[in-house]
Amino acid sequence: MINERIEKTAHLAADVISARALARLPHLLDLAAPHLSPGGVCLFHKGQNADAELQEALDRWAFACEKIPSDTDKKAVILKIGDLQRV
Repeated sequence: MINERIEKTAHLAADVISARALARLPHLLDLAAPHLSPGGVCLFHKGQNADAELQEALDRWAFACEKIPSDTDKKAVILKIGDLQRV
């Protein structure tokens, strides 16, 4: 586990990147992409605006996404994002 700002972290080859309440999805993907290993996934907890953020992200990114219901908030989901590629 690395506990520092992602912008200051040396590029990793992480199999899993997670974040909660950090930024809108397009910006999260901008931050995560340089650190994600091939075949790696992102796990992002998103609230009731998850669908809007997904649509916004598709302007800049192509990816596979699975929505996993949140155990802590009925309006929230965990977005499991893989196959991330900038368009």
